[in-house]
Amino acid sequence: MLEPRTVIRTALPAVMLLVCTSAAQYDAPESVIRDAPASRWLVSNAGDGSITQVDDGGETSSWIDSGLDSPKGMAILDGVLYVTDQTSVKGFQLEDGNPVLDLPVDGALFLNDLCTDGALLYVSDTNQNRVHSIDPLAEEAEILLDDGLSSPNGLLHDAGNGRLLLCSFRVDSPIQAVALPDGELSTLCETDLDNLDGLAFDALGFVYVSSWSSNAVFRYSPDFAGPPESVSTGHDGPADIWYDIPGEILAVPNMGANTLDLVEMPPSSVNERGELRPGSLRVGPAHPSPFNPSTRLKIELLRDAHLRVRAYDLLGRLAATLLDGRLPPGSHTATFHAANLPSGPYFLSVETEGLPPQVRRVLLLR
Repeated sequence: MLEPRTVIRTALPAVMLLVCTSAAQYDAPESVIRDAPASRWLVSNAGDGSITQVDDGGETSSWIDSGLDSPKGMAILDGVLYVTDQTSVKGFQLEDGNPVLDLPVDGALFLNDLCTDGALLYVSDTNQNRVHSIDPLAEEAEILLDDGLSSPNGLLHDAGNGRLLLCSFRVDSPIQAVALPDGELSTLCETDLDNLDGLAFDALGFVYVSSWSSNAVFRYSPDFAGPPESVSTGHDGPADIWYDIPGEILAVPNMGANTLDLVEMPPSSVNERGELRPGSLRVGPAHPSPFNPSTRLKIELLRDAHLRVRAYDLLGRLAATLLDGRLPPGSHTATFHAANLPSGPYFLSVETEGLPPQVRRVLLLR
């Protein structure tokens, strides 16, 4: 059995620093996610059905050691860690690890990756060639897409474009998009990369994808123009990756080597004045619109920042302030309550330091 270890290294070219630990064993580590408030990484082990926690010094310990068979993709939503487990999605309170959800997904064969838009969960089924949407509060699962896919694997929520990004575990896997909420499938780019697994964003909106066949992680520009750049090599079965924007660390679980690589990346989220760069703030469409009496705006903040969301009428007069304060990284919702306002168009302006406002038009109809 390989010695359990966490690898901390800089982006290529690099000098590798190994931090070896023996408190817990990785066993086919499939997915990694950052639990920022607890200053830890969580790693799902598909081999022995456990979840390992890793502190910022590289020390590992067991966090969940029962209740799972072969955990894979993970997502954090409202203080709960959700994880796919073969044909079910399960949830555990981050605070104490207590189980809070065990939801079988009808017809599922191999539930793989998992992501969230801040309200719903989205799950790929690699063997059934499906993507499911899951409401964890209602404990309901629906098929979002079951046509046009071949071995779907990695999923990533793209809030700014109202879609999921998807890669597949097959030869010449394309990078595809699944529109939300209707599930329409489109191809963003063709590739000559094989057996793709995980997807992640950095603060500039660059997209990272892991490839088992290349044992490497590649980076695409936000518009997927041009060929990808190889940014980290020497992995062994790189699976479901994570990009920690505050720490500028690319985390890569190696299923073949039973290791976790933490790759230090160049700063991407702030400029020389400490302001957010483009791509660090993603604003989805307002829903519903037309609306009565309220509508919601999904906002994804990739680094902590002061965020102000205000509503203006057609004459440019301030109608309401929805948010005004410093917020942590993650998904946020701004709700525009317009019960006492007249019908007509309104403009929701999302503002933060260093970036131009992003504006969404909505229509209030009585």
